[in-house]
Amino acid sequence: MNEILYVDDDDDFRELATLKIEGTTELETYECKSVQAAIKFITETPSIQLIISDYDMPGGNGNQLYEYIKKTRPIPFILFTSKTLAQIDNFECFPATEKGEAYLQKPEGLKSLAETVLSVLNKSKENGMKEEKEEKKAEKPIEFCKIGIKKLLRFNSINSDIFIKMSTNKYLKIINKNELYDKQLIEKYQDKGIKYFHVKKEDFSSLFDYYAQAFGSILCKENITIEERMFSEGECLRLVGEILPYMGINEQVAKTINELINSNIKVIRGKPNIFELLSKMMNNRDYIYEHSILISYISGLVASKMSWNTENTLEKLSLAGLMHDISLVDEPTLAKIENIGEEKTKTMIIPKQHIALIRDHPQKISEMIRKANCFPPDIDQIIMEHHEMPDGSGFPKGLSSSKISPLASIFIISEKLVNSIYQKQINKELFEGIIDNIMVTYNYGNFRKIIEGLNKAVAETFKKP
Repeated sequence: MNEILYVDDDDDFRELATLKIEGTTELETYECKSVQAAIKFITETPSIQLIISDYDMPGGNGNQLYEYIKKTRPIPFILFTSKTLAQIDNFECFPATEKGEAYLQKPEGLKSLAETVLSVLNKSKENGMKEEKEEKKAEKPIEFCKIGIKKLLRFNSINSDIFIKMSTNKYLKIINKNELYDKQLIEKYQDKGIKYFHVKKEDFSSLFDYYAQAFGSILCKENITIEERMFSEGECLRLVGEILPYMGINEQVAKTINELINSNIKVIRGKPNIFELLSKMMNNRDYIYEHSILISYISGLVASKMSWNTENTLEKLSLAGLMHDISLVDEPTLAKIENIGEEKTKTMIIPKQHIALIRDHPQKISEMIRKANCFPPDIDQIIMEHHEMPDGSGFPKGLSSSKISPLASIFIISEKLVNSIYQKQINKELFEGIIDNIMVTYNYGNFRKIIEGLNKAVAETFKKP
């Protein structure tokens, strides 16, 4: 439904006009009594598509509102006043109908108000489609990059201009670079269902540095709680996931990933209780990031129980866990699908393009890690094999248990545990049931010793003091 704003200090006439509009159209009309209130409302409500305004109002006039939207957000504007245009300063060239402007005089204009509103909206829509076609034809590169809205709740100012996306090629600036903003502004956009803000691509690198330094300073601390560390790792990994489509793994991103790995290994070296790890991490905030961090922890703990706990091994398992599903961040439900064989998918409705995303993501991330040329070898192999199954029914290569590498086998078992227990009420009986199921499916080849390591880790979880 199209949303419009009517600005007039005359309560009776404003009520009559909105009644006329809403009674003869399907438009949703909002009301303000002053220019100041209107400007505040427009700033906080990006969905407004047209403004109707009186001229004379207390504390400001229609020209101030008109000039404001021309500078910040050029949307259709209808001047609806008892004055003639000749009696009003600064409206000599008004209305420019091709720009979505119109003039009506009170009270006669009330009869044609609804018709004028619809006409201006239609004209604006036609112009927008024309501009969009021209922009598409020009094939301009991506100008904006998205950033999760929650990140701005950590600060009161940011080193980049912040925008919201209005349409395919239209963005509205809502926060100026280094300008103070309050938490309530961000929460209002959250309440409207907006998940991402946008920044100019040229500013994204400096913005990434800004956040990476903030999270890095937390991750390098020794005296923070495991909850603080897990939360910061999740936020840091989310930041990496947002920047990869635009920058790939460059020096900045690689540094941040290494800080994440070092923090991750600190948790593993602390020999945490698996039960506590799972309980504290499963907050249902973001499946891909929670699941990825948990796998990196669990695989490291299982490796430690097998005495495969060299720094190099833990680093490989940590990075594989953190990165294995990073290309699916925009489609988190796809990350929950373990196999795409015919028997597995015939009971699920999965579009062909989604099956391709699932099938190709191990290779996509493996190549990204390999091409970065700044991480230890074998990590790409772990990621490439993380959907393989011991009976050869996995993907992408259909490897059997004896062909799957030992580190990939640790990863696969750890992922199976995390997926089986995620969002469930954790107790000893649940763990034992999951281990039994894992043994039925995976007790072959390279997996046998790994299941022993998993059993040791789980046994310690419920060992009586």
